[in-house]
Amino acid sequence: MSPEFKQWVNQVIAKGDKGVAEAILEIDQEGRYAYVHVNAAWRAWLAQQEKIEALEAHVEAVADAIGFPPRNENRRRTSVVVTNIENARRFADYLHAAEQEFLMVPGEPDDDYPDDEPEDDCLVNSWGAKSREDYVEQFRRALDRLVTQKLPVCSKRIAELEKEVAELRRQAEDQPPCSP
Repeated sequence: MSPEFKQWVNQVIAKGDKGVAEAILEIDQEGRYAYVHVNAAWRAWLAQQEKIEALEAHVEAVADAIGFPPRNENRRRTSVVVTNIENARRFADYLHAAEQEFLMVPGEPDDDYPDDEPEDDCLVNSWGAKSREDYVEQFRRALDRLVTQKLPVCSKRIAELEKEVAELRRQAEDQPPCSP
C-alpha cells in the first residue's frame, strides 16, 4: 500500500465510515480484489486532496502578494486577507481620484479619430510605472510642470493683490483718526 493510501485508510477509519471501512478490511484479507471496491472512493479522495493542495497554493499566493511574512498567523485568516485587499483597493481609489482631480491635462487629438474630442491625459501613470521610484519621478515631473504653468498666473495675482493692499493703505492714511 502507498503511504497516501494508508493515510486515506486511517482517515476513513477515524471518520467511522462503515461501508468504506469494511471494504478496507477486505483489502487486508483479500488483497487486490477488495481494491476494486474502494477504487472509486480512493479516486474521489485523491481528487479532494488535489483541490485542497490547489486551494492551499492559492491562499499562499494571495498572502505573498499582500506581503505577509512567511509563518505569519494572519496569512490564512480570511477576514484579515479581505481587509487588506479592501484597504489596497480603497487606497488605489484615493490615489486615482487625486490624480484625476489635480494631474489631468488636455490630451492630443487621435489620428485615427480626428473628429472626436481628445481625452484628457494624466501627467502620471500609476499602472504603467515600472517601480515606486519611477512613479515618484513621474509625480515630481508632474508637480514641476504644474508649478511652471501656474507660476505666471500666481505671480500676476500676487501683483494684483499687492496693488490692492497698497490702495487700501493709502485710503486708510487719508482717513481722519477715530475720535473717542
